[in-house]
Amino acid sequence: MLNFLQKWVELEVTNDQERFFKSIAALEEAHIPYRQKGQHMNHGTRRAGRVGTLGENTRYSVLYQIFVKKEDLDKARYVIRGKLASETNP
Repeated sequence: MLNFLQKWVELEVTNDQERFFKSIAALEEAHIPYRQKGQHMNHGTRRAGRVGTLGENTRYSVLYQIFVKKEDLDKARYVIRGKLASETNP
């Protein structure tokens, strides 16, 4: 009934696929609802064609965005920060 009041806010933007998937996994483990969006940023999506992609690092060609409900933002930040910190400091 009050779906229109549930605002989605941007939690994270990254072009690192590994970080994106770790963040999504952390949100799923914590049962935090999220939305995601990916946007291709390479030249292959433009009129330049494939020749324009020479020398481009395709690993960073997608921009990933993660959105959570406004009321879950602080919890989501805490969960992701903890997940990423525990994986870098075993």
